[in-house]
Amino acid sequence: MAATLTAPAVETYDIAFPVEWSYYEYNRGVNAVVTMTEAAPGHKLLWGTESTVPEVFTGSAITSRRMLADALQRRVDTGSLPEKLTIPLAERILYKNAEKLSGMNIDA
Repeated sequence: MAATLTAPAVETYDIAFPVEWSYYEYNRGVNAVVTMTEAAPGHKLLWGTESTVPEVFTGSAITSRRMLADALQRRVDTGSLPEKLTIPLAERILYKNAEKLSGMNIDA
């Protein structure tokens, strides 16, 4: 099952993924994250999950973070990202950019 794109009455778009990811869907997601991290500077990327159901939110958060880790490792393996930059880049994408954008500090 592929992702579906729906257009509600307002000018926003929701992308819905199946709750159970197959290997191929997961791998396509990792490929998309590799492309995203190569195409956009790290200080411009934000990461998040969205759901009103705690179980879906938790599963999505775990899966998406694993996808980011796999994507960054793939970039290290291909030589397009130095290993010493993986943790700082992951931190920026996962929460530091959002902190800066919102003016909040999670570490405080």
